[in-house]
Amino acid sequence: MWNDVIIPSLETYVDIFGGGKIPQKFVVPSEGPWPEEAWGKHLGYILCDLRSKGTYFGFYGRDIEKLGELGLNQKLSSRAWKKRVAPLLDLYMELHGEEEVPHDFVIPSEAPWDDKMWGVRLGLIVARNPQFTPRKC
Repeated sequence: MWNDVIIPSLETYVDIFGGGKIPQKFVVPSEGPWPEEAWGKHLGYILCDLRSKGTYFGFYGRDIEKLGELGLNQKLSSRAWKKRVAPLLDLYMELHGEEEVPHDFVIPSEAPWDDKMWGVRLGLIVARNPQFTPRKC
């Protein structure tokens, strides 16, 4: 769904409307140039759920750079942060101590990381959601 429907729909939206701010009630039209597999999908609600609940988090985390290139909002809600990112940061701190997560840190494809999170760009997620990290003096 993510690679076949959501990403191509986001790319088409940006191509047509020239911006990455997608209204919450936006539904993919049932016509070209939209991907046929996406016709009728509630793209706005999908993005809202991604940011507010962390739906599709693994995909979001792997494609955060592409979402940024499309000009899409990458900020997560506190609910999504607590549910999806905080546990990853806890594990990161267990493994690496209290050091900041480098911007280029990608979750490796190995234990103890959950295989569904392998490839998630944790460093970029943290960098693009500074509202959740303590400020250094």
